[in-house]
Formats: sequence, C-alpha cells, structure tokens
Amino acid sequence: MPFADLQHGPLHYETWGAGPPLVLLLPVSRGPEGLGPLILVLSGTLTVIRYDQRGYGESPAADGRDPSLGPVPLSARASEVLELLDHLGIDAANLLAHSTGCGVALEMVAAAPGRVGSLTLVSPWSHADTELRTIQNLRVAAARAMGAVDYATYNASLLFPPWYRRRFAKGFKAMAEAATASPQDADFIQNGLIPILELDGREIAKQVVCPTQILAARDDQLMPPWHGETLAGLIGGSGHELLETGGHMLLETQREIIADRVTALVAKGRRGGQETGSMALPDLTEEPQPVLPQHAADAGL
Repeated sequence: MPFADLQHGPLHYETWGAGPPLVLLLPVSRGPEGLGPLILVLSGTLTVIRYDQRGYGESPAADGRDPSLGPVPLSARASEVLELLDHLGIDAANLLAHSTGCGVALEMVAAAPGRVGSLTLVSPWSHADTELRTIQNLRVAAARAMGAVDYATYNASLLFPPWYRRRFAKGFKAMAEAATASPQDADFIQNGLIPILELDGREIAKQVVCPTQILAARDDQLMPPWHGETLAGLIGGSGHELLETGGHMLLETQREIIADRVTALVAKGRRGGQETGSMALPDLTEEPQPVLPQHAADAGL
C-alpha cells in the first residue's frame, strides 16, 4: 500500500491502469457494490488515483491530531490533493468529484486552476440553502437518536433510490448489521458536515475554465438537482445532464453512464489542448475496499 510522505504526515493512495491521470474525490459513504466496478472500467484508458482523506481509512489525521477534535475545511482537503499530485509528479489531473468531493474540487480550482485538466461534478451542491441545511442537520439528529442498525438503514434510504436498495437488499442488510461493531459517532458526523455547509461554491464556479460536466439525478434527496443546475449556469460552456433516477450515489447506481461521460470528457479535453499527460503508475489489481473513517464505521458523509 503506497503512502505519500507529505507536509502534515503520510497520505495513503492507490492507483490502477495507465493513461491520463484521473483523481477520484469521494465522500465516505458506500453501498454494497462499492467503486470496484467503476474503477475497473475507468482504468482501461486512464490512470485512476484514489486516496484516503486525512483521518479516514489508512491515512492518519494531519500531524497526528485526533480526527474527532473538529471539522477540516475543504480548502485543506484540496491542499492534500495538490500535495499528492506533487508527490506523483503530476502537473495537471482530471478530476471525478462526487458529493463532498465536489467541494474539494472547487477549492482546487480556487487554489490552482491550472492544475485541473477536466472536471466532472457528480451530485454536487452549490451552497447551503435551507433544504440542504435541513437534511444535513436531520442526519446528525438521527445519528444521535438511532442505534447503529437503524441509522445505517436510514442513511442508505437517503443516499440510494428504492429500486437499488431492493436490488441489493441482502448487501444493505449486511452493511447495517456490520455497523454494530463500530456505531456511528454523531459529533464525528457533524464535524464532517460543517465544511459542506460552510462552502459557497458559486463564486468559485465562475472561475472554472477547464472542460466541465455536471451530472445529477432527479431523485437525489441529499443534494437536490437544482444545485447542479445552478453550477452549470455559472460555469461557462459546461455540460449538464439530469438523470431520471439514481439517487445521490450515482457512481454506483449509474456507473456505466458515469464511466462513459468521464472518459469522453477527458478525451475531449486532450483534443482541445487541455493535455494532462499520460502515466504508468503501479497497477494495484485488488478490488478497492470501502474507505472507513478512523473514528466510526459509518461517518454518514
């Protein structure tokens, strides 16, 4: 398992495939299928780079601090990624950002726009409107009130559409039962949600100049599709696709569409002169495992 020795401590990352670099900027939550199938497709033409945010998975918190002490700004998360690119010798990378990762991607644009070759925002938010604040505060309240199994079930009902939960009912049940081994920590969850509610990405969106596309689903309860519409209206020349279904977790529920759109945008960027280079990093063939926070089995983010 490779680690990048960065300014505030080691950062765990994995790579698959060869070709133009694609960095995955992801939330913590996962479903029974995980991201293995999506990465398998993307790594056929791209170097896929996935890392653990500080305080999650194999990456220790910055400077060894207790990850439960407080929220980490998304600008600091963006700095982690830029340092990782430095470590890997990548001048500019394509970004596939989902949910919380969309905020990290926008902060990367704000800090170093020339290092973003193309940008795919999936299930993004533009700013913390009343609906977003209400649903995120409700998640924290549920984490405080519910037991581990009930909270895991509730969280899945927010993230995934009913047809997908029905299709993988056994997997979701197993995940809920497994949550009893490491119950959710409401304070930890709240610390993860505060940076989301603090970010207003609308001004940053106006600064985006790289090839960009936005995908969302009509039935996304967590970050409703009007957020994607707002960002699309602010990012000049961006593509915007509204899927009929898929809920919030489109990287799992609509992975074929996501893979197709990402590879097409990267190819378009290369043809248009937005060259992000080609890489041949070590190919880790083991299927990716869910990235868990160090403090709780399900951060609910």
